[in-house]
Formats: sequence, C-alpha cells, structure tokens
Amino acid sequence: MSDDSVILAALLLVTSCVYALAGYRAFRMRRALVSTVYRSRAFWAIVFAILFIPFVFAILPFNYGANLPEWEVMAAAIFVVAFNLVAFVFCDRTILVAREMDFFHRDTLAYGRVRWFVWSASAIGMFGSLFGPSTGILSDLFIVLWPAPLAYFALALAATSFRVSDRAIRNYSKWFGLFTGMLALSFLVLNTGEVSITLGMFVASLLYYRSTVSLSSTSKLDLPAESGTVPR
Repeated sequence: MSDDSVILAALLLVTSCVYALAGYRAFRMRRALVSTVYRSRAFWAIVFAILFIPFVFAILPFNYGANLPEWEVMAAAIFVVAFNLVAFVFCDRTILVAREMDFFHRDTLAYGRVRWFVWSASAIGMFGSLFGPSTGILSDLFIVLWPAPLAYFALALAATSFRVSDRAIRNYSKWFGLFTGMLALSFLVLNTGEVSITLGMFVASLLYYRSTVSLSSTSKLDLPAESGTVPR
C-alpha cells in the first residue's frame, strides 16, 4: 500500500468520524432545544451529516474510479446527485432563516432574486458533469458550474450573519458559510487528486462540526420570538 493510499484512508476515516460526531451532537441538542427554528437547524444538521459520510466515499470513485465497474461509478454518480439536491436545499433554507431573523429582512446579495438562477446553473452543471462529455470545453464548463454556487452560498451566509441579532444563528450562519466556502474550494481548486480533495473535505468537516455545536449556545431563556414566516 502506497503512502498516498494510507493518507487517503486515514483522511476518509477521520472525516467520517467528524461528521458522525457532528450528527450525534445535533441529535443530542435537538432533544433539548425548545424553539422550532433551532430544532429545524439541528434536524437538517443530522440529515446532512448522515448523508455526507457516504458522499465522501462516493465522490472519489466518480472522479478517480477509472478502474472500477461501470455500475459502481454510476451508483456513486446517482448518489452524488441526490446528495447535492439535499445540500442545496439545506443551504437555501439556512440563508432564508438567517434573512428572516434579520430585523429589516434585507435581501443580502440579492439572494431572493437570483436563487433560482443559481439553482438552475448548478443543476445544469451537475447533470452535465455526471452524464455529459468527459473532456473538452463543455466538460470544463459543467465542472465549474456544479460547485460554483457553493461559493455564492458562502458569501451570502457570511454577509447575512452580520445582520442577524440572535447570537446562535449568527454564529451558525458564519461557520456554515465557511463550511460551504471550503467545499467550493475543494471542488474547484483542490480537485487535482484524491488526497488533496479529501484533505479539503476534512477541513470542511471541522467547520461543519463547529457550525453545528454553535447552536448549543442557545438557552431556553434566550430564544427569538417564534414566527410562522421563518423557514424550516
């Protein structure tokens, strides 16, 4: 076994453990939280952590699985599509929650007006990179269109977090924004090899764990007013 294989296996194992720990912490916190806003954030954190563990393993055979059976690569590709749909809904809901908890409900970075364009561009890039041509300019365009919206999500989350008065949601949005930014960096810049992209996802897992535990700063006596307009 080569040194790269050992490093890759170690990174995959540690990354999976970090996501599992984040999911466990979110599960424990959700049972104690009273506000539906925080409970919904904890629920999404649990679902996302559970899905991200197999995603870490699925993304590698899709990108670097030339010697794997075609059905295995296709199964990984289908899972990647399903995971990305959940991931983008998670990011979208998080941005909308933070925007609704802004006193002035400001549309940071015009997210409300361009969110469907961002979703469409990402969907085209996702399906094009998975099922389109594997080489050429069109292939490169698809590969960029797929994760590029994550960078926009990261900027929107970071900008929105400064406008939220609630400390827990502000910290949660900030760290979750850093997490999505790290994912974008991993897929756009660090995707030159298995070890580099896995290292990027390991760093992202640490940021995800930090965003999840930031909800624990919420106490039952320090909750925002419930509102039926806050997305879940």
